Amino acid sequence: MFPPGTSRSYSNTNYLLAGMIIGRVTGHPYGQEIEQRILRPLGLSATSLPGTAVGLPRPHALGYSTLFGGSSTPLETTELNPSWGGAAGEMISTTADLTRFYSALMRGRLLPRAELDEMMPATGGPGLGIGSVRLGCGVTVWGHEGTIHGSSTVALTTRDGRHAAAFNTNADWVDGQRPLAEAEFCR
Repeated sequence: MFPPGTSRSYSNTNYLLAGMIIGRVTGHPYGQEIEQRILRPLGLSATSLPGTAVGLPRPHALGYSTLFGGSSTPLETTELNPSWGGAAGEMISTTADLTRFYSALMRGRLLPRAELDEMMPATGGPGLGIGSVRLGCGVTVWGHEGTIHGSSTVALTTRDGRHAAAFNTNADWVDGQRPLAEAEFCR
């Protein structure tokens, strides 16, 4: 897409490769490393990497999908095998755990400041696992969104990590989440 080091672009493939590298370097599956290095230390007890398990922890919403345009009618897709997402999306979490994660990330509990700064996009758009968007009121928020059949989530935080919010819709379309972010961060 561009010469190395001149720009950034989000790609699920990069996360799949990162998961493979983690496994090769540590000798453990990436999910085990995530649990040991991130989930446990931050107390993210409602977050998991389910592998091939199709069920969801209760309580949970039902998911509805148009199969990304393959169906004219939304279909119930709550139980599915998320392992195809691998390191790019095989994670189940709650909005409470997501806000706790982003707050901890921005407050320096996961990475040294220099590494966190390297992740951040300089002028908005995609960074290294985190992006930014400037809201209509002038506030810039940082975070990431994810979509899988029947579920769409966005988690956002201020740069200082003091104000974080996550939104989930039980569908694989995200059109309504920008107004939620504006209402949360621009009040």
